This record gives sequence, structure tokens and C-alpha cells, in this order.
Amino acid sequence: MKKNKMMRIAAVLLIVTLLSTCAISGTFAKYVAKADFEDSARVAKWGIKIETSSSLFADKYKAEDAKYIAAGGRYSVKAANATDTEEGDMLVAPGTSSKQVKDGGFSARLYGKPEVATRFQFKAGTLQDIFVPFGTYTDYSVAVEDGVEKTFTYEVPAAVSGLNKNYVAGYSPVKWDITVTRVKADGTDGRHISLTEMANQVATSMGLSDLKEALFTDEGVSITDAKTIVAQVKRLGLEDTLMNKINQEFAGHGFRNLVVDIDEDGEVTLSMDFDPNENVNYRFDAGWTWAFEQKAPSFITGAAAIKAYKQTCDKLDTLLGNVADGIIVDDRVQTELEMAFEASATQID
Repeated sequence: MKKNKMMRIAAVLLIVTLLSTCAISGTFAKYVAKADFEDSARVAKWGIKIETSSSLFADKYKAEDAKYIAAGGRYSVKAANATDTEEGDMLVAPGTSSKQVKDGGFSARLYGKPEVATRFQFKAGTLQDIFVPFGTYTDYSVAVEDGVEKTFTYEVPAAVSGLNKNYVAGYSPVKWDITVTRVKADGTDGRHISLTEMANQVATSMGLSDLKEALFTDEGVSITDAKTIVAQVKRLGLEDTLMNKINQEFAGHGFRNLVVDIDEDGEVTLSMDFDPNENVNYRFDAGWTWAFEQKAPSFITGAAAIKAYKQTCDKLDTLLGNVADGIIVDDRVQTELEMAFEASATQID
């Protein structure tokens, strides 16, 4: 009897255990849907390179006068502390230019084929410009008579009128130009445009040729004059119109959003945007010229007026040379030229 009772108890426990197991299994069971996903990505290619070279100024400049050279002359300008083996002070003078310097100015080349939109900026800034403001000065181009030095008055030419008067700040003879060149696949130069050519095209198409003539020369524009141009463009509310016109004129050159800006400190910024996968291969060259003889703007007419203009420029050049020598001290006159350049490429967000 006792054995049968134990068997019944064991059977009951087995049944309870099985029922419990089924209950637990029912509690934790669930439908399952599963999907596996794998993906990969790589870093977008950049590969942009910038190469720069710079030889803006020299301590001596070779002569160009045929008779002087035939007589054994070699240099038309040479620093007092320069020798054939030792470099002297860097100089600028009437008749000199960066074209006479080895490597001929500042150059920055941008090339590559990035997979991201790219913005290239070329900046040319001046720390100090060679400059003579309007005023009355000693005339060193004529002899001193009976111990009395003669003077001359430098002022806005009478022919300059209207808005052009606002663009003339004084005499700044060192003219700069920036040229943008698209380099072909074989390394040779393709299409190119200079800041001067750009200004001429845009000013003419906007009916502002007189404005262009007031400050731009065949050699370019001085930083001092460029500052006054930008100030007036902004004052007249023409900034957006001017930029739109520039982009219309130069669309289809492989870039977008061409911007030329000059801030109040005289820093010139030339900015260009490139699409992803665009074959970027451009060179930017900056150079300067101090003309040996200044060309009268077209709005100065008549032989007498043109002659007077050129004589005034000669007087100003002579004044600059004498201030540099210390013959006269005049805080109004600046005889030091300092420039800074920067080339950069950044991804566009």
C-alpha cells in the first residue's frame, strides 16, 4: 500500500512538472522576424594640391636703354648695399616691374579632382602702399633759384568730374594685376583673364568706362585706388549688380560663383567655386608694374593737359625718391611697399 501511495505521489508530481513546463514555454515563446543589413562607404577623395612660388622684388634691375647697355651699362636700378654676390635691399622704382624679377612675381597653382565641392581663394593684401596724397610739395624737378625752393600743387585733374572724383585718392604708382589661367591637361596654358581685362569688360558692359579709366591702367590698379573703388561701389549699392555681371561674363569657365572683393584694409580676394569631380587645374599669377612714364587717362585731352599730367607724375616720382633718400621728411608720403599673399582651398558645406 505504501509503495502504491508513493507511486501515485510521484505520478502527480510528474504531471505538475510537465504542466508547469508547458506554461513556461507558452509564456516566453514569440514570433520572430529578422533581417540582416550590411553597408560600407569610403572617404570622399580630396587630392587638392597647391603649389606656390614667389619672387616679387629684386635688389637690382637690368637696364633696357640700348645706348646705355652699348656703353657697358648693366643695371638701371641697384641697391647701394647690393653686390654681384650679395643680395641688397629690395627696391622698386619707375620703369621696374615683377616681370624683370626671376620667376616674375607671385604664382599659385591649384590642381586635383576632388569628390567634394571646393572653394578656392586667392588673397592679395597690402600692409603698406607707396602713396602721395593730394597737397602742395617741394618741386625737386626744377633748380633752386636764389636759395628758394619751388613748389607744386598736386590735386584732382580738372577733367575728372562727377563720381570719378570720389575714386581718386592720390598718387599710387605701383599697379598690380592678377591673372587667372586654366591649365590644360598637357600642362600648357589655356584660357586666361586678368583683373584689368575683367574690369574693362565689366565696366564697359555696365556703361562705367569712365570710372574704369579713372583708376585702372594698362598695367593694373594700385591697392590704394582699389580700396576707393570698392568703397564707392558699396556706397552706391552696386556690389550685387557688379558680382552678377562678373559671373555672367565669365560663366562656363569650369567654375561657379566668381567673387572679387576688396575690403577696407585693401585686401583683394578672388574666390571661385568648383563642383564635385570637376577637373581643377588653375594658376593665379600676381605681378606689379611702376611705369617709367605714366600714361594720361583718356578723359584728359589736349596736348597741354596731357603734358601737364605727365610732368606732375614726374614731379611725384622725384618727390618719392627724395623722401626715400631722406633729403626731405614728409609724413604724408609713403615710400615702403609691403605685400602679403595667401592661397587656400576648402571644402564647401
